Amino acid sequence: MKPEKRQAVLVAVMLAMLIAGVAWSALRMLDHRRSAAYAAEDTASCAQLADQITQLRGQGTIAAASDQADEQQQELAGAVNRAAQRSNLNAEWQQGMRIEHKRAVRIDDTPYMRKPALLIMKGLTLEQLTMLLHHLTYDSAYTAEQIQLDAPSGEDTGNRWDADVTLTYLIYSPTPSQGQGR
Repeated sequence: MKPEKRQAVLVAVMLAMLIAGVAWSALRMLDHRRSAAYAAEDTASCAQLADQITQLRGQGTIAAASDQADEQQQELAGAVNRAAQRSNLNAEWQQGMRIEHKRAVRIDDTPYMRKPALLIMKGLTLEQLTMLLHHLTYDSAYTAEQIQLDAPSGEDTGNRWDADVTLTYLIYSPTPSQGQGR
């Protein structure tokens, strides 16, 4: 090969390598720029969430168990009524129904307490009781921990039952040593 042609080939190869290196560098730079933009968005989102957390802490959104007691008792009564409506129970069953709230018990060394409530019902069929408990506990904070069935007193009761159901739900109530989300 002639020296002039050889020199031209070498220059062409070097130019091709230079173009390939510039293209590779440009692609890496664009990829890093995209990653930096995502990181900046994440940082802004985190800062916004941190501000919201600070504001919510200042508002006292974590209430003590005593502050929540009445509200939670009303919520349970409302949940029972909604479950009764979805179960197509008439208003008569509510005459024999009552809710007895029990003392909350701390769960081990956690900031949570388990609050039991006794739901006392009279004269329901097993189908009605099952539907009521399904609508009351499915995808909710309430758990039916214990069910006691008794045959109602009196003459021919048919397939009706009296039921005592222990429902429980959790309350967030940190002790002073646990702090409130610090």
